[in-house]
Amino acid sequence: MNLLKAIFYPIRLFVDAWGYLVSDGTWWLRPYELRLIEVSAAKLSPGDQAILRKQLSSLFYVQRLHDDRMTHIDFHWRENVERMSVPNDYRLAKMKLKHGHRSVTVSIEAVDGLIYTLKYYSSPKSVVTENFDIVETEYGGKRDESIVRSIEREEHGDEFS
Repeated sequence: MNLLKAIFYPIRLFVDAWGYLVSDGTWWLRPYELRLIEVSAAKLSPGDQAILRKQLSSLFYVQRLHDDRMTHIDFHWRENVERMSVPNDYRLAKMKLKHGHRSVTVSIEAVDGLIYTLKYYSSPKSVVTENFDIVETEYGGKRDESIVRSIEREEHGDEFS
């Protein structure tokens, strides 16, 4: 199986590169995304914090979807990436970000022990492009699927929610 992955890896890199060329994604997290992930790790055990740092130094591809409302992290060779000892569908933190009178809430989530996604309740562009404050933080919990359902309703109407 590993031989097949090695053979098809150049194709996967080409697809990722094509996504980058058409502004579909990048190979790095933006500074504010890293800041949010680092803050979300504050209540993790020291061992899980170290694992998260290793994950963030691994090779991954970042897709930003739905007007930047979802930042999805896709690890290359994910089976070789060390996992945190958190529940399968775990929310590291839910935070409210504020700049001036504008605010946005974000959920930072892990799946199967891997940092997986940042989900924003509305487009974060008006808040994160400036120096923002984290005014509320709630640690732990289950992944928040309400954001995905909200995006589906916006794109497909009520019949898909």
